[in-house]
Amino acid sequence: MYNENKHGDIKKMKKLFFAGLTLMLICTSVHAQSSNAGTTVANFLKLGAGAPAIGMGNSQTSVISNSADAIYWNPAALSSLNKMAVSFMYSSYFEDMAYGWLGFGLPTSAGTFGLGVQYFTSGSIEGRDENGDLLSDFSPTDYAVYLSYANRVYFPNSSVLRYGANVKYISSKIENTATAFAVDAGVIYTLFDGITSFGAAIQNIGTKMKFNVEEEDLPLAFKLGASRIFFDNLLVSLDAIIPSDNNIFPAIGAQYTIPITPEANIALRAGYDGRQKDVPGFAGFDAGFGASFRDFSFDYAFSPYGDLGTAHRVSVGVKFGETFDEDALKKSQTTANASVAQEQKQAVSKPEQASFTPSQNKQQASNTTAQLQQADEDQLTDAATDDSSTSTDVTASAAAQAPVQTRPIQKSADDNRTYIAIADFLSQNISKSELNVYATMLKKALDENADYNASLSSQNLANATLVKSELVALFDKTGADEIITCSVVKNADRTLTFNINLYYKNITLKKYAITAQDSFRDVQSKLKGFAVSLSK
Repeated sequence: MYNENKHGDIKKMKKLFFAGLTLMLICTSVHAQSSNAGTTVANFLKLGAGAPAIGMGNSQTSVISNSADAIYWNPAALSSLNKMAVSFMYSSYFEDMAYGWLGFGLPTSAGTFGLGVQYFTSGSIEGRDENGDLLSDFSPTDYAVYLSYANRVYFPNSSVLRYGANVKYISSKIENTATAFAVDAGVIYTLFDGITSFGAAIQNIGTKMKFNVEEEDLPLAFKLGASRIFFDNLLVSLDAIIPSDNNIFPAIGAQYTIPITPEANIALRAGYDGRQKDVPGFAGFDAGFGASFRDFSFDYAFSPYGDLGTAHRVSVGVKFGETFDEDALKKSQTTANASVAQEQKQAVSKPEQASFTPSQNKQQASNTTAQLQQADEDQLTDAATDDSSTSTDVTASAAAQAPVQTRPIQKSADDNRTYIAIADFLSQNISKSELNVYATMLKKALDENADYNASLSSQNLANATLVKSELVALFDKTGADEIITCSVVKNADRTLTFNINLYYKNITLKKYAITAQDSFRDVQSKLKGFAVSLSK
């Protein structure tokens, strides 16, 4: 029955993704000309940010890029940063025109903040008056400064909603200077499989720009997007862009990532930007490549503009500082945690019937129960106290480690199932809200087995390895037959390692090390495999 549910849910995810693509293609098939065509100013705002995105045809509305370039495309994606990040792009156009972008992202406990700067110059232009007489040369320049904020919400089904917004100041100088203020906003919803996302964004809602007498509009645009990862390393994305000054047009892109080492990879990209469809000659098709090593990346993209020539973009990205750990849960983002708290308040008398959908990828399927390493220990010894601890010592330790609003598990006389209490997952580089999602996954995976009934038990633990006095107190408080503690590490190669301790009531221990990809889908699959292995 589990396999049937698994296959069924994966088919639903694929159908939903392709239905979204079909809807956007239908939208882009509408060719009604906008009555405002060609009437906007500050069109340098359309030039994009980052060679990776441009190499994919500018189709980035739903892509979780984990880069400061997200400030430009959809500020919601900025919430994916787990380190401070800087990105810089330089683009050379035809004649003497040049364009640059600089982005910075800073994750904090209150959300992710960003700063972005766009700059465009047309080079030196010969000045003439209305009679054609020579005047001094001038250099038209444009720039915009972005201030950004983004955050995310985790749901009990492991899906994620990201949201964000920009406030920006825009300046455009020809001979006179005009300024404006504008706002961007966006959302991205990633399904529980961790590889399918849908996004929406609106750009350049703002004041008008006034050069002389007449006021002119900014290039307002509304974007819808869908993206999905296939075969673990092929990202496909599609956008439908609805501008205020042109027809609706599509943007389509793909990125294929080739791992070289656990810390390095190469990416090949191609895309089509429908905005350029009316440019004479070969135009609209973009391509590029990139290479990354640890926290450094280099990327290149080129875009042919028909008879006008070709634009080349080069960008560099750097991440630095400590990996961010969101220490406190935000009350506005505790949808998943509210479910956890409710479970803690209730006595668990029967297992939940839950259906999960681990990945169908062949590599993941073959590794579902691989990576499990067991090391039995015959007897636990106190690490902080000697074996002659008195009952007073146990009581003191119990007070320090007392569960928060945790009730003992209520067991009926004829119930032969094993009752497991799952303590809070611990980590130095993963947010608490994300850890609670993983703990909930493990609970439901155990509950799917007829031999087990699991309870989430919030504990004030310093680490996942317990001394004897702590363990005795926890068994007494929870009423469980077994107790699970877990520490999680996010590795440099973008994998997660779950170090699980399974404590038995006879004061013995089994240790498990489980490695999973950094995606809800794969974690769900590996924790399911772990739960199945326990019943064998």
